[in-house]
Amino acid sequence: MIPNSDNIPVFDPELARRLAEAARAPFEAFARATEALRPLQEATERFNESMTRSLEPLRETLERLPGETKKALTVLGEHGWYVDMAMPLPAPSTCRNCLSREIRRKPKPGSPIITEKGCLIS
Repeated sequence: MIPNSDNIPVFDPELARRLAEAARAPFEAFARATEALRPLQEATERFNESMTRSLEPLRETLERLPGETKKALTVLGEHGWYVDMAMPLPAPSTCRNCLSREIRRKPKPGSPIITEKGCLIS
C-alpha cells in the first residue's frame, strides 16, 4: 500500500502481485521436493512392510516363549533335568519335545536316549 495525495493508503496491485509470487515460490519448491522424494518414501514404506512380515514369526515365537519355556522346564524337571544357562534359547523346548515323545528303546544307565524322532539325549 502506498499513500495517495490525501495521505490515505491505496492498494498497489503490482506490489500485491510481486508479494504473491514471492510467497508462492517456497510452496512450489516444497511441492517439487515432496514429489522428488516420493520414490524414497514409497521404498521406505515397502521396506517397513517387508521387515514387518519378515519379523512376524520371531514376534510370535517371543510371545509364546514364556509359556513354552515354563512347559519345557516342567517336563525337563519331571525327567530330572535342569537348565544350564549356557544352553541356547530354544534348547529347553527341543529337549521337552524329545522327552515327551515315546522313547524308541530303553537306555542303559548313562547311555544316550534316542527318541522316536531321532532326538539324541545323553
